[in-house]
Amino acid sequence: MSGIYIHIPFCKKKCNYCDFASMQIDADKDKDCIDRYLSALTKEISSFPLPTTYYLLPTMYIGGGTPSILSTSQINFLISSIRKKFDFSNTSEITFECNPESVNEEKLKLLKSLEVNRLSFGTQSFYDDELKFLGRVHSVSDIFQKYNLARSVGFQNINIDLIYGLPGQKVKKWLENLKKAISLSPEHVSIYPLTIEENTDLFRRDIKTSDEVQNQMHFAARDFLEKHGFIHYEISNFARHGRASQHNLNYWRCGEYLGFGSAASSFAYGKRWKNSSDIVKYVNNPSNSKECLAAVDGEEMVSDKIFLGLRLLNEGVAIDSEIENKYREKINNLQKSGLIVREKNRMKLNRNSIYVSNRIMSEFV
Repeated sequence: MSGIYIHIPFCKKKCNYCDFASMQIDADKDKDCIDRYLSALTKEISSFPLPTTYYLLPTMYIGGGTPSILSTSQINFLISSIRKKFDFSNTSEITFECNPESVNEEKLKLLKSLEVNRLSFGTQSFYDDELKFLGRVHSVSDIFQKYNLARSVGFQNINIDLIYGLPGQKVKKWLENLKKAISLSPEHVSIYPLTIEENTDLFRRDIKTSDEVQNQMHFAARDFLEKHGFIHYEISNFARHGRASQHNLNYWRCGEYLGFGSAASSFAYGKRWKNSSDIVKYVNNPSNSKECLAAVDGEEMVSDKIFLGLRLLNEGVAIDSEIENKYREKINNLQKSGLIVREKNRMKLNRNSIYVSNRIMSEFV
């Protein structure tokens, strides 16, 4: 087994662009609600049937939502409970997502003592006006303060998340965001175009974005970050040498994983399933809230291998006999059109065709 994902669905405020499985909550007033959720989560984990080989845990990712909204006692309860189920003796990476407004020195020291060795900061922008537009509740000064605090506590593997392509945002301002980000010397940077999803505040306000401008920003970011020593290893992700996200690499390589918590997805034993996104339903019966349980046949597995593997820009997808026999004509056509590159027994996206990557990948779905 190649890792587990733990979902914490609570946030101090729902962001204006967010359609994730999360809910706004007051961590102090609603402490009992969070405690009930964590009890259900640990119950699901402890009761989940596992073959012996699955107890060894290569990676763990605690995301959300906002995991750093948890109190120190709640964080300690959660991670200590997981350790009762899984063997962490060979775990290489434990990631914990943090937001600047809800992480502090006490929590960071606790995370370090619990052997969390990678942080992912939900930064999104280094301009207060952009943070306000996105509905974030932290300020730029919070970012620098909390990031430097994490360094002082001893964290040596930190990711910074950024969003680009806001309405009216210019390429120059986007590059200034990146300059401010790398001034902190992070090991990893993730960049995502602003997407307007239904049931979000931005959708209700009829906010529009420009695909053309977002494409320009993506390529500008690639050139800038590569110039400053980052490897563009996945469509949205850049890392210093040896600092790619091991947990996420497993997803893109079509590896198995288990997800715990409301809305968490899993792929193991040749099956896929997802827990209910209804937090109340999940809390009332965490061990029996699984939805969409389905076997994955060989054809679907081949399709997924290509769809996910093409996201890995340097690694690409190994073309075995099964892929060759099924997709030879499509591969040849995409190669002739310059959208993919074939090197012996591997195929990769052409670096300049990323802006149409979804269309390319859909050829194999």
